[in-house]
Amino acid sequence: MSGLSRGTGLKILSKHPNFDPSGPSSSKDGIFDLPFNENEAKLVYLPVPWEATTSYGGGTSKAPQAIRKASAQIDLYDGDVERPYAAGLFPRPQSPEVRRWNRQAKGAARQVIAALAAGLKPPPAALSVANALGAKLNTWVYGQTKGIIRSGKIPALIGGDHSTPYGAIRAAVGVWPDLGVLHFDAHHDTRKAYEGFPWSHASIFFNVMTKLPIQRLVQVGIRDFSEEERAFCRNLGERCAVFYDRDLARRRFAGMPFGETALEIVRRLP
Repeated sequence: MSGLSRGTGLKILSKHPNFDPSGPSSSKDGIFDLPFNENEAKLVYLPVPWEATTSYGGGTSKAPQAIRKASAQIDLYDGDVERPYAAGLFPRPQSPEVRRWNRQAKGAARQVIAALAAGLKPPPAALSVANALGAKLNTWVYGQTKGIIRSGKIPALIGGDHSTPYGAIRAAVGVWPDLGVLHFDAHHDTRKAYEGFPWSHASIFFNVMTKLPIQRLVQVGIRDFSEEERAFCRNLGERCAVFYDRDLARRRFAGMPFGETALEIVRRLP
């Protein structure tokens, strides 16, 4: 159990003598059907039900609840770690305020996106609402994450669209100034104010790399991107390393063991 002694883990479990990790789900407890409270937990899940600027499809704001519900069907034992749950895992409840902001911002953003699709000028009021609420969300996530870190716990953010981690990364880099970010995605997400939204899901790493002192961004699996995004990443120089999907495929076709590729990816982090 990384970061947790076996004795500490057993001590936490001893507080819940009726907890059976091999038993059926009761669906009444926390994530993975675990009985821990936040004070006991080493890792705290922070749900961020937000998808205001999603430009294709939708539903990511429902992910925190869907993940929590599905987690009860997951067996807890791990062949390598054995009892990872013994560290204590706790999901904070969703914030009604964030859910309300999401509804308001998404409604406003839809007006902007519809206007752009019709070749019209976006309504200024709607654009202002969406952008103001995006900034407010970042402040909220920052405050929540900072509090979790200060309490000596590990924050685990559950989005939501790709814009949601900005406040968490900001909080983390304030504690660990040599921080790097490992990003698995099909997209760079380095567009500047995509569709007029500074806090767009497609702009998360433009914001991270231009506003925060991140040592290095390592992106893995990128396959769908604009010329402008590619140029942005190249201009970051040593601060950005990209493992494109096509290059990863070529390595596999050439017979390179994935373990070697994984080590190379990790070595690029600070």
